[in-house]
Amino acid sequence: MKTLLIWAGLIGLFFGLAIIAGIYGASSWMMKEKHPSQDRSFVISHDANVQEGKRLATIRGCNDCHGKRLAGGDFYGLRAPNLTIISRQYSDNDLERSIRQAIRPDGTSVYSMTSNTYQYLSDLDLSHIITYIRSLEDESKNIDYLSPSFHYRIGIILGEHKPIVDSILTHIPPKLTPRNHTEKLGKYLAYSVCAECHGVDLKGYKDFSPSLLTSLAYQGQDFEILMTEGIGLGERDLGLMSVSSKERFSLFSDEEISALYTYFQSERFVQDMQ
Repeated sequence: MKTLLIWAGLIGLFFGLAIIAGIYGASSWMMKEKHPSQDRSFVISHDANVQEGKRLATIRGCNDCHGKRLAGGDFYGLRAPNLTIISRQYSDNDLERSIRQAIRPDGTSVYSMTSNTYQYLSDLDLSHIITYIRSLEDESKNIDYLSPSFHYRIGIILGEHKPIVDSILTHIPPKLTPRNHTEKLGKYLAYSVCAECHGVDLKGYKDFSPSLLTSLAYQGQDFEILMTEGIGLGERDLGLMSVSSKERFSLFSDEEISALYTYFQSERFVQDMQ
């Protein structure tokens, strides 16, 4: 009987290790799939500014995943890499493809990064952000390009975590941020910031975030309070939105908040949401 139990235990251990190895092998194979990039030539703008890059990087949540100093961090089972090192190893075009197209230099896709939102960044804003990242001192020699947890790997196999490149559109990003047109600036910000949580169609995600059609209920002052203090209508706490407003969106300029509100109240916005 004792021998039988030992053999049963060994067989169970063998099958358990085989399953673990299979999950690691299958998920690694899926993550190594190569993807073609869009043919673009990106060069950092001479007008790029470190302080503006820091503001834009904070608004767009780079610190949330990559850590306060962008030296890497754990993000729901995925290790976000150290940008202070990668930004120096990657060329301008490598960084453009990684950030806006979700494709690494080796042709593999990034995972869980909101490139489907960053794809709308103008060349100038992207230049600001990259210039800021490259200005930071190396915080660590640890890079961690892609080191998903076992649970995350299961999600890849089950289709819960998909390569972000699949949601990247074929288009030409703008050279400049449209700051000379209020409504266009608002639309630009909506798709390059708000889409992170509300989806690339701004219609929200089930059980996570609402459609941005809810913004139609806000008056100008209420909207400003929402974006800077995180307080919703009726003085409601809106969870992640309230946190993001205080830590990120409060860095929006008055011009940018006004532009967002103008777009959300426009006929163009209603048409875009149809």
